[in-house]
Amino acid sequence: YTNYQNKEYNRVTGYFWKVIELDKSNTFRDVYTFLGDTYMQQQKGDSAEIVYKMGIEVYPDNAFLHRQLGFIYENTLRITDAIAAYEKVVSLEPESINDIERLTSLYVKANEVDKAIESYQRLMELAPDNQRYQEDYAALLTSTGRESEAIDKKLELLESNPNDTKLLFDLASYYKKERNWDQAATYLERYLAINDDEFAREDLANIYQNNGEFQKAIDVYKVILEKKPNDVKAITGQAECYQELGNLRRALQLAKQASRIDSKYGRAYLVAGQVYEAAVEHCKSQAGRKNYNFDDKLVFEMANEQWKLASRDPAVSSRAQSLMNSIVEVLPKSADRFMNQGQTKPKSDCYSWLN
Repeated sequence: YTNYQNKEYNRVTGYFWKVIELDKSNTFRDVYTFLGDTYMQQQKGDSAEIVYKMGIEVYPDNAFLHRQLGFIYENTLRITDAIAAYEKVVSLEPESINDIERLTSLYVKANEVDKAIESYQRLMELAPDNQRYQEDYAALLTSTGRESEAIDKKLELLESNPNDTKLLFDLASYYKKERNWDQAATYLERYLAINDDEFAREDLANIYQNNGEFQKAIDVYKVILEKKPNDVKAITGQAECYQELGNLRRALQLAKQASRIDSKYGRAYLVAGQVYEAAVEHCKSQAGRKNYNFDDKLVFEMANEQWKLASRDPAVSSRAQSLMNSIVEVLPKSADRFMNQGQTKPKSDCYSWLN
């Protein structure tokens, strides 16, 4: 033991083996611990494994020996054996948080999900204030498709940690995926009150749009544009909102502004074309007409030109093509042009604001 304390590992092994040979009454129960550690210090894992197994035969309830054997198994990627070793440790020392944590990790590695869930529940019983256990438990539930249970756990966590930005963001993301726009907006608003995140702010504007809260979306886009005045996504987002609110003039101004900033941004052209299309329906309704006249068809043609420009952008090309296909029948024909020779722009005052 003196040699062991002095770290004279090459000298000590013979003495410890002699003790094992002579100790018929098993008086020196720590000899297997010391000898195993001696081999570990010399990076002789195979020899240490033999010693720990011998020790377990003599002292089957020695948690330390099982633990060390589990450590060797885990580091040599014998996960099943490692699990068995740590299960024995936990059965001997059921309050040992470190060992339960190690066993939980092994269950996850082995994809033994039900056992991992039970193990996390045990950890949370022993350490109810440890938020990491609860977060990892929720993440495990999510990864196994038990997302509603995971969300319940995160909501429970949020009650005691109301300013936890990760929880707020996770909940917002979940409700957004579920298309529960009200809840998604609620948690994202709380997140943004703590964390100034430009991507999350853009997300919030999109959520408002999807929920039909267009003025709220416009206000969020304004905040974005205060910091990034040439953000074409935000400008185009505002254009879409104004279109939905019926302010077609402002929507067109913004769509044109975005396309001037970035001539390759197809979404801006997409919105401009939709504004032209909406203008036709407005003017036709205002005039009480059932059919489209030549002015209407010229405006449809203007929409078609915008969508052609949009189709160059792969991100919206499919949508642009679909919109173009939808108005083929109302575009000016040869006969229309013959009957209205020389007219290239709509004459109606209703369209005077178009450009």
